[in-house]
Amino acid sequence: MAPKDLFTQQAFLSQVKDLASPGISLADELSDLLGISTDSVYRRLRGETALSIDETAMICRHFHIPPESIISASSGTVTFEYQSFGNQIVEFGKYLEDLRHDLRRIKQVPGMKIIYAAEDIPFFHHFQFKETSGFKMYYWMRSLMNVDSLQSAPFSIDLIPEDYYEMGKEILDLYYQIPSVEIWSDQTVSSILKQIRFCADSGMFSTKEAAIAVRDQLLEEMSRIQKKAESGSKLENREDSNPNFFLYFSEIEIGNNCIYVSDGQNARVYLRHFTFNYLKTSNPAFCQETHEWLDYLIRKSIPLSGVSEKHRTRFFMDIRNSIEELKKTL
Repeated sequence: MAPKDLFTQQAFLSQVKDLASPGISLADELSDLLGISTDSVYRRLRGETALSIDETAMICRHFHIPPESIISASSGTVTFEYQSFGNQIVEFGKYLEDLRHDLRRIKQVPGMKIIYAAEDIPFFHHFQFKETSGFKMYYWMRSLMNVDSLQSAPFSIDLIPEDYYEMGKEILDLYYQIPSVEIWSDQTVSSILKQIRFCADSGMFSTKEAAIAVRDQLLEEMSRIQKKAESGSKLENREDSNPNFFLYFSEIEIGNNCIYVSDGQNARVYLRHFTFNYLKTSNPAFCQETHEWLDYLIRKSIPLSGVSEKHRTRFFMDIRNSIEELKKTL
């Protein structure tokens, strides 16, 4: 193969490695899929043998890879995977299942870490409490997905299926086991505060107490995140655990939720679309540029983890003051 063709095939197979089933040899999986020996598979993985058109198509179908992504690395074109959702409560369950599936796969790969540039509070944290997670799910389904059954129903945690909360707990546990860097800004918490205020003004809370419960749980959520930043660990009561949580404050506006996942070799980027849906890509050039942007953002940010007590205390004090201001509205 010509060098350019070799690079394209290796970039394509790099995506396949990232999407392969955890705990199963990629060579064995491709051998069964393509009906060839493992030696033949290894020759393709090393670039010694070119993939045929039929083999490439079979791999694309099996791993749900858009065929055009094969040329995107060298053509300047970036292909994204996107799953749209309808206007039924059950569709949000599919969103949670996709999120859980991705986190399970990420957790299985040694050396994986997450860098999260957060325009909003990362959704994972809300699953610590029924009130905050239930409110976010209610708000998204009613105001953004336009779920018919919620349009005339004031918020109640009982409106959300119980299995969604259970999936949320598993999602939270998975996220807590994956090392991550989070970059917050002045706007990260303001989104949910505006949503609570809007719902209160619009009569979307059944009672004043329901609104106050969400606010109070948000305060407790911030206290827990502050403690995690202080200890450098998302795992509570684990003094012996290795640091796996690094929080930064960026004075540069982030603009959109961006999640970068990498094990040092393979990477994937998630970009927010329609508020909570995500576009996903493993395009090497795009992932590299995203990583460079995030690295620049981190270098320009103020660390809030570990010994940065002064900045951390001031940052979370400002957040608490903003949440307390909701008292006047509620």
